[in-house]
Amino acid sequence: MSLYQDFQKYIDKEGLTCLDTDGVKGYTSQNGVLFTMQYLFCLLASDEDHSIKLDEIDRIGKVFNSLEFKPGLTIRFSGSPEFDSMDNTCAWLTFSALFDEGKFADRMYQHGQNIRAVGVDETQDADKNAKYYPYAKWFNILTFGKVKNFWNSQNPDKFCFQGWFGRSPAMLGLLRMTSGRWCNPFLWLSVLVGQFAGAWKDPSDCDARTLSYINWQYLKTRSIFWRFAYKIWCNVLLSYYPKGMNDVYNRYYLDKNHPIIKYSKPFNN
Repeated sequence: MSLYQDFQKYIDKEGLTCLDTDGVKGYTSQNGVLFTMQYLFCLLASDEDHSIKLDEIDRIGKVFNSLEFKPGLTIRFSGSPEFDSMDNTCAWLTFSALFDEGKFADRMYQHGQNIRAVGVDETQDADKNAKYYPYAKWFNILTFGKVKNFWNSQNPDKFCFQGWFGRSPAMLGLLRMTSGRWCNPFLWLSVLVGQFAGAWKDPSDCDARTLSYINWQYLKTRSIFWRFAYKIWCNVLLSYYPKGMNDVYNRYYLDKNHPIIKYSKPFNN
């Protein structure tokens, strides 16, 4: 069996890579876009035929686009009632920057800029949304308190804390970068700090490394500086995980037969 073949049974009904399988097909996951990007970078670093890699990039792009039910607004999977996660969003933005000429990232940026909140979403996490809405209005003082930069798949014009990028300037910076826009020094620094924020956390916190690693696959292509920063991050990771990302995935994935454990390398250089 090859890497490509081994991963086939971990593909769910959407076409996303997932955590678990019944032995034939994968079960739907909350962060399928993130897991799919982990698979894709594992595939690209492998010795698989180049045509397979190109076909998979094309297939994954179509799968991702099927989850964009409005321009720049995404869902986790078909019929999902939840807000999409920042893990999925970061992974998707990375895909867009590397393989989509930033087109999806641009649509997402436009949505965040053009939609203004007309109130608070009371259907999910109503108390939290109401609590942070005044902060979001202050954050958008230059637009006279008209809250923007939030992505709510259930009620697109209602504020939701979970989908508000104002709570994570690094996300706003990454969005500007991947969409090909100028990133001001504050947001640029926020991205850099965000990439290292979890680098020294306890080794049991694999989440602190998995998303940053996906982001690095794009960031390291931006300039010599970002590639140097990536090397520093890799060296820090090795001090906690002797086999790099292979160790991270070995701890993260409960299914020890998962091909990401079998095929992943310490890093994609």
